[in-house]
Amino acid sequence: MTLLQAEREKAMEIDELYLYKVRKLIKRELTQANVESAIDLPMLVLGTLILTLCFCLMSSLGLASTLGDLT
Repeated sequence: MTLLQAEREKAMEIDELYLYKVRKLIKRELTQANVESAIDLPMLVLGTLILTLCFCLMSSLGLASTLGDLT
């Protein structure tokens, strides 16, 4: 076996080990993502409702027309 072949096999072993660890990390992240979701649905609905009410209030008070003049 030549030196080049030995180094190539060693590099292949390192690559396989690296890919194994990356796949394991991805699998763990995917399972944790199902448990720990970054989206809090009740807060999302509440924030949308508050934002909509604010826009309706601004529109009813006539403040929405002045927002276009600011730009």
